[in-house]
Amino acid sequence: MGQEQIAATIQKFVDAGSLAGAATLVWQNGQVLQSAGIGWRDIERKLPMERNTLFRIASMTKPITSTLALMLFDEGRFGLNDPITRWAPEFSQMRVLRSTTGALDQTDPAERLITFEDLLRSVPV
Repeated sequence: MGQEQIAATIQKFVDAGSLAGAATLVWQNGQVLQSAGIGWRDIERKLPMERNTLFRIASMTKPITSTLALMLFDEGRFGLNDPITRWAPEFSQMRVLRSTTGALDQTDPAERLITFEDLLRSVPV
């Protein structure tokens, strides 16, 4: 996706009323490649979103952690199939539910170690 396309794509969501506004930044090799404020930081007062607009981010732990993890993966610091026990040995004796609808005390030992790929999935396998 080209740098201009990022802002144009987000602008479509703003125009449709699905998104009030967004701030974007693409950084690579120590340089800002793209930056934009799109839409509104305050719709009622018609205040535009700017690059330095401060706003609350809620429930963003998984996306932010996943982004960091993928940056480390990109640097070759770990493989997706690497077990997480290399860094967190306390997860070596994990248990899994027998049934997703069953009681929480009905578990069995996990058949394999948890991998980074497991942690990055949005849904269980």
